[in-house]
Amino acid sequence: LPRLTDGSDMFMSCPKLTSFNIDLPRLTNGRRMFYDTGLTSFSIELPNLTDGYQMFYYCENLTSFNIDLPRLTNGQQMFYECNNLKSFSSNLPNLTGGTNMFYNCAKLTSFCGDLSNLTDGRWMFDGCTILTTFNSNLSSLTNGDGMFSRCKLDAQSVANIVHTLPIHETSGTINFGIGCDDTVQDQLLFAQECDCETWQELLDEFSAKNWQASFSCNGRPTTTYNMRRGETLPIYAKLEEVTDEKHAQYTSADGSKFFNINYFHSTNGSTEGYDVFSSLEEAISTYNVTPKN
Repeated sequence: LPRLTDGSDMFMSCPKLTSFNIDLPRLTNGRRMFYDTGLTSFSIELPNLTDGYQMFYYCENLTSFNIDLPRLTNGQQMFYECNNLKSFSSNLPNLTGGTNMFYNCAKLTSFCGDLSNLTDGRWMFDGCTILTTFNSNLSSLTNGDGMFSRCKLDAQSVANIVHTLPIHETSGTINFGIGCDDTVQDQLLFAQECDCETWQELLDEFSAKNWQASFSCNGRPTTTYNMRRGETLPIYAKLEEVTDEKHAQYTSADGSKFFNINYFHSTNGSTEGYDVFSSLEEAISTYNVTPKN
């Protein structure tokens, strides 16, 4: 397809499409192009792609993606719920929008690529529950709400992030999941691995750049810890019923209805319409829903 520039919705919901080997040298718009398909891998060069919104959304059989995307600016929900994506290597030097880009990519263990122009990283890696290694430059980031929630980042990755973060003009928020237990001793060891003598010294590195950071330990949202104030943060949650079982995270007690729970820790935005809980577990119990296996 040498002349194709707009591929939006082109193969949307084609579950039997497992491979694609056609060159797309001029493609700029890939919005929902392979949404909910059966692709297992993708290796076609996309040198001119700028809009990848939901391009590979819910491609649950996609296991690897290892091509550079030199002109991509919009990566929102691009690999959303690609929960078998294990290998990702790509330079994204012009990416600015990464909201929910790798949401629930639960088998992704590492990320390495150029993110030097990323400004919006909201919930970008939320649900990447075994993501331990992150090696990238976040020198343009302005919004990190939920960016690494439910991950298990190691100390070296956190140190790299705090060193590359820009000084925020007002007050930025960034959320982490880290691979240590929520005890004073484990926090101290984690901080020392970040080349800080104490946990407070690590906290001070964030606050010195006007970033408010919060942590959850070993993927447990119940122990989210605010680095600046040293207090457990509440979560703001809303139960939403969905009609598509495949995209649901929870079921009703009798299994007849399907739901998602949207939640966040930051109080920078509006909380109208959200319920307040001390933990995600409390929300699940109150809503009387059951996590899907």
